[in-house]
Amino acid sequence: MPEYRYDAGRWGLSVGLGIDHWSNGSFKLPNLGLNYLSASVGGRYALGPPASAPPQPTVFDQRDAPLREWSIVVSAFVSETARPLSGQHSVFIATGQRQWQVSSKSHLVVGMDLFNKGVLSTVHPEMKERERIEYTQLGVHGGYALGFGKGELYLHMGAYAYTPVPDEAPLFHRVGVRLRTGTHLIWNIALKSHYAVADHWEFGMGYRWN
Repeated sequence: MPEYRYDAGRWGLSVGLGIDHWSNGSFKLPNLGLNYLSASVGGRYALGPPASAPPQPTVFDQRDAPLREWSIVVSAFVSETARPLSGQHSVFIATGQRQWQVSSKSHLVVGMDLFNKGVLSTVHPEMKERERIEYTQLGVHGGYALGFGKGELYLHMGAYAYTPVPDEAPLFHRVGVRLRTGTHLIWNIALKSHYAVADHWEFGMGYRWN
């Protein structure tokens, strides 16, 4: 939901436009996704003047984060795609990327992905005769990440550089959250889709270094 805020002394005004999408991320079919468009208008009034004390520093400041970062994340889950009652199939994902900090909270990323999806055999029956390793796809992506504390919200836009059989679309998209703990550990949750059609969830962990 993008929102515009206008402040005039103690008064404030906000307007926004949003979209909500409700679905199970192709965990199981039929996946009857629902989409809601919304618009908002809001106003506020401060009962007192702004506090004169300087803001307290947070536990983790994005400005103290490395300007560049390498990472590898391995994820997995199950999905059911294409035909209802075709059954759930495992999916394995490996993502490597390079990340650059461009402001105190904004980052740009580029990377590569390996997808190994069992659901390819439900769309292309000839894949059932092949070894599971032959289900592997290679993708490349670029994206943006918004940092907040030790976490980040990110959006990837990607394309398949290689796929053994055509997928639902040549382009894919990913929205997710990463949380950094310790010096090198990353926890990851994401949803991959082909435009507005969910492909699969990704739950995993990874390693990062500078």
